[in-house]
Amino acid sequence: MTDITIVEDPDHKTEAPKRRGGRPPKRQKRVARKPVAAGSPLAGLTALDCASGCVPTRCVISGTGCCAHPAKGGLQANLQNEKTLRMYNQAKTMIAGLKLKLAGE
Repeated sequence: MTDITIVEDPDHKTEAPKRRGGRPPKRQKRVARKPVAAGSPLAGLTALDCASGCVPTRCVISGTGCCAHPAKGGLQANLQNEKTLRMYNQAKTMIAGLKLKLAGE
């Protein structure tokens, strides 16, 4: 039989894994509410919040107690008529404009 000897290298050092330090990830900037127009029914509408005129019993877009916010649920098929489609498309355009302003900053 042969004898096996283990030789350790004194210059070889075992390093602990490096910790990932640094700053925590940046949070998204809050979108400031910019008033559309004082008399507009969609004033205060953002990508996450309903318009200022919305209440639990009546949505500004649909005109009923069912929310029709484009980012929350959309316009239901039984509520689609000329007036609600016009309001819904106007709300979508407003939200898209807010997103474009954020990307351009």
